[in-house]
Amino acid sequence: MVGFGMPAAIGVKAAAPGRPLVAIMGVGSMGYAMIEVQTAVSHKLPVIFNVLDNQAWGAEKAYKQEFFGGRLLGAEIDSPRFDKFAELCGARGFWAEGHGDTGPALEQALASGENCFIQCLIDLGALMTLG
Repeated sequence: MVGFGMPAAIGVKAAAPGRPLVAIMGVGSMGYAMIEVQTAVSHKLPVIFNVLDNQAWGAEKAYKQEFFGGRLLGAEIDSPRFDKFAELCGARGFWAEGHGDTGPALEQALASGENCFIQCLIDLGALMTLG
């Protein structure tokens, strides 16, 4: 379900506040619920949100490529800088653009004990369907 990851992660963190939590989601899902970063920050529920950025509604793009001859109307999006948005809301933001950037960002995020967003640019062609 698109948009469920972020609020679900905040709920899990509330249930287990002493455990580190990394939530992985796509940009579409993040876009649906991104304002919830303020909920996590204001209630001191530090979650690391790892946003995989393929600049698309991933599932929709994959299905359109497979079943509709690659007609991608509405499947590709311009992703905002979620790392910058996170900073505006009081969280830490990390930008991971290349191979090898994600690991150090995750290490820093885990060590910080704060709400963090790691926006990872990923291969725009790495899509798959379930069928």
